[in-house]
Amino acid sequence: MHDIVLIESFKTNAKSDIIVTAIVEDMTYIPGSQTLIDPPEYAPARCTITVPNDHLPSDIDFIDASEEELQEIINKYVNLDNYDWVINVEDPSDDWPDEPVHSSLFF
Repeated sequence: MHDIVLIESFKTNAKSDIIVTAIVEDMTYIPGSQTLIDPPEYAPARCTITVPNDHLPSDIDFIDASEEELQEIINKYVNLDNYDWVINVEDPSDDWPDEPVHSSLFF
């Protein structure tokens, strides 16, 4: 069981599954944090789960549902602790500018 810090979004995919994206506690291992005496440390991470369409009641039509309606469906019918959260791996190159940055610092 993981603690959900913040739910960021609810959306559906082509198979009518509901995809939940959230910040979840204790998901990312912090390298170098473990010593001979200290246990390893973990940090929150952005994660995703997919709730399959067949895990929801068949009489619910959520094809064109808004994000708020999807949230209501998840809160009413799904226990998010029963699913395995998958850490979203973000490309670190997204943080870098397209062109090199040159410094104007001279010594």
